[in-house]
Amino acid sequence: MKKRLLSLLISLALCAGLLPVSALARETDFFDPLPEAFDFAALRFDSSCISDTESICAAAQAQLRRGANPDALCALFFQITLLRTEMQTQLALVNILYHQDPDAYADAFSDMHARASEADRTALLTLRKLLNDPTCGALLRACAESSLLTRIEQESVPTQEQLELEKQETALVMEYQRAEAQERSVLIDGQRRTLSGAQAAYRAGELTRQEYLETLHALYALRADELGDIFLRLVALRKEIAQSRGFASYPDYAYAKIYHRDYTSADASLFREAVKAELVPLLRTLREAQRFGLFADGQQFDGCDESTLLGAIAPCLPGISDELAEAFAYMRDCDLIDAEYSEKKLPASFTSFLSGVGAPYVLCKRHGGNGDLETLVHEFGHFSAFCYGVRSGSYDAFEVHSQGLEALFLSYAESLYGGEARNQLGHALSEFLYLAAAGCCWDELQSYAYATPELSVDALNCKSAELTAAYGLTPLGPAGLDYSWVDITHSFTSPLYYISYATSAIAAMELYLRSQTDGLATAADCYLDFVSLCVEDGEGFRGVMQESGLGDPFSPDFIRSLTIRYASCLDEQVYALPFADISEHAAKGDITLLYLLGVMQGTAPACFSPDAPVSRAAAVTALHRILGCPESYTDAAAIFSDVAPDAWYAPAVGWAAKAGITFGTAAGSFSPDGILSCQDFSIMLYRAFCGGTRRESGEAPAESPVQTPDAVNWIRDRAIFIDAHGGALSPDAPLTRAELARALAGLLRTF
Repeated sequence: MKKRLLSLLISLALCAGLLPVSALARETDFFDPLPEAFDFAALRFDSSCISDTESICAAAQAQLRRGANPDALCALFFQITLLRTEMQTQLALVNILYHQDPDAYADAFSDMHARASEADRTALLTLRKLLNDPTCGALLRACAESSLLTRIEQESVPTQEQLELEKQETALVMEYQRAEAQERSVLIDGQRRTLSGAQAAYRAGELTRQEYLETLHALYALRADELGDIFLRLVALRKEIAQSRGFASYPDYAYAKIYHRDYTSADASLFREAVKAELVPLLRTLREAQRFGLFADGQQFDGCDESTLLGAIAPCLPGISDELAEAFAYMRDCDLIDAEYSEKKLPASFTSFLSGVGAPYVLCKRHGGNGDLETLVHEFGHFSAFCYGVRSGSYDAFEVHSQGLEALFLSYAESLYGGEARNQLGHALSEFLYLAAAGCCWDELQSYAYATPELSVDALNCKSAELTAAYGLTPLGPAGLDYSWVDITHSFTSPLYYISYATSAIAAMELYLRSQTDGLATAADCYLDFVSLCVEDGEGFRGVMQESGLGDPFSPDFIRSLTIRYASCLDEQVYALPFADISEHAAKGDITLLYLLGVMQGTAPACFSPDAPVSRAAAVTALHRILGCPESYTDAAAIFSDVAPDAWYAPAVGWAAKAGITFGTAAGSFSPDGILSCQDFSIMLYRAFCGGTRRESGEAPAESPVQTPDAVNWIRDRAIFIDAHGGALSPDAPLTRAELARALAGLLRTF
């Protein structure tokens, strides 16, 4: 009790900024001791364990046939189990080396995977024979650990056909990795352009945005065709793999046997719909804000070395758990991490388990920005769980280990990011929403791919465009097409994995909210409890979520409740949104975006008055702001007798008059307090973006050459004026402040 009370006091002090992050360690007692220390640099890749396994297995089977001494057979049994462990260690090691330097280790990686599968099958069959031998089996059951014997008896033995299919799969994945790394070029207007070259030219102002997009789309269309061909072959092959394992569909096989999920594809479909309905609207607002430069990934840790990243993370861990701090020190002491920059590395970050030494290893691919620190925290979440012996087969649970720790680290945003803290918090909370949406999007696309008989790359491009739009993601391609799906490495290397990022993002969001309402100590204990419950043969992800008190992500009511609380958190901590009268309004997202961009303000300190009519002055001012407040030296007071020179709206009215966007309501009058109709504002927008009639300062108002139907049709074609139900607004109806926000936000999306 005293220990928990001290932990709570420390957590409160940290959250209040009373203590430096490294002042006191919060003692916890959730895990067994760490594995013994060793030097990772002393490990050497050595594939001889494969031939050793084959030799020992041959010797064991020969001695079985001769009726050898049971003690000798038992000794061979344990030798084979040790060699199986060594093969797993060497597979993990060559995987690390291959991702660090694919050119140097491609052959070793391919050879090891091809030979180890066959050797392991031989080893498992030999172990079974030894167990089934009357005398040797009896001795083994008396002296060996029962858990070891149970695993050997329950492991499925792959057939030769299955091994051959797995070899083909590995070869195709490596073909994809080689093809993915190639830089492509396209010929546009007689010039050969690459992606890196086009990016440099665009930054230098040598390409217009349109020219850059044309190049980008052409390059990605080529990329989708080339990588898509490999993907189609992988889909066909994996369907065969599923059938060879007795499954009617690859998604069902992957969910049950690869990722060990305690939910079905049907459960995932309902989960995806809940995310789409509840969380995606929150993501849309954040993504639109990010499009205009808000809440982008910060640069405080951009370009720093591994030591700087580790040094920033280490002081935060004691406040979460002394056990995590000890695991972090163990990782550093044993050199079980590579987070340095390297152009050679494949584009993946992961944590592998080195079975032979009982410890994990972290490999991070650096991409720049503060995201590198977040990636390292993410992978350390995996590392610490593996370090403390967590062996749950649920991949969704593994992702909670990582994303959950990221959520807890946000309590240290100010000490980590300083002046970038609020911006980085917005970025991080947006990432959780993004992963929830992206996890569902790519799971749905992959499910579609494996369920479509006559699959084509064109069909994938079209389906990806449909799904990215539904999930609030940014498509990459011309209208109706999206090529961004080829950037999802998991689609090629580990299909149907991505839903794990979505389910675990829900857990991370819940943990963050608890850290804010109940304190860091309470949230940390919930996280540590979750990790400690992830035991082999225990409950799967869904069961552990509920047992640890985190809730059921597959309950629509839970997702709805989470959305409400998360939205409130964003309003308070990220947006600093002062309005109390828009929380349930259909236009809340649009109002929030325009408030963040400084286009619209409130009518009172805590009021936006969404349903109040818009004055002519307010509408012109908002339009002026959304266009970047273009300068105009026109004196509005010289044109309109009812505009004071020092009126807050005078600069906008002067600009609008000069640009021919407004001509007032009568000769010499602007009527700043007059109520604007939807039709009137349609005409203003049309003039602003399709060219108004310019005139000299002081000139009397003139009749507009723009016919009302032109403006209304232009607005309608762009779906700028729509109501909360997606219908067109009445042209003569007074324009409300919420409708103005919707119109301007819609306008932003079309340009």
